[in-house]
Amino acid sequence: MSKPSLTERPARHRPQVRVLRAVMRANAALREAHKDFMQKLGTNIVEFDFLAALGNTEGLRMKDLANAMITTPSNVTRVCTTMEKKGLALRERSSESDREVIARLTPKGQKRFEDLFPKVASFTTETMDTLMGENELTSLAEALEELLRELRPRD
Repeated sequence: MSKPSLTERPARHRPQVRVLRAVMRANAALREAHKDFMQKLGTNIVEFDFLAALGNTEGLRMKDLANAMITTPSNVTRVCTTMEKKGLALRERSSESDREVIARLTPKGQKRFEDLFPKVASFTTETMDTLMGENELTSLAEALEELLRELRPRD
């Protein structure tokens, strides 16, 4: 194996690797920043994300719910089961297809969403506003959303 030339950048300095590491480290840091706040509210980020994805909707197909959430698709069923046990959600067969399952919030789940969402949104806004300006946040959100669109498999 030959040594890289002096003009070749080490892998850790390549923009592709820097983006990957920065996104993963930022994700971990933001989750940590929200962890204590979420615990005080009696929830965690994944359960909140479940409520946020289904709140103010008539429900979502499990596949669409998996695409809407920040957790892995394989974890969505487990989270949904937990939320059902808490009386916050239910799953029903679609009236259009026996193969599709629709997840929706119960009235208790919708109330929990309505209670939590403004508090989490306010905390997140305050946290992010201390870190970056609105233009920077908008540009970053757009770049990350584009990256996510490109990474998601096409149906």
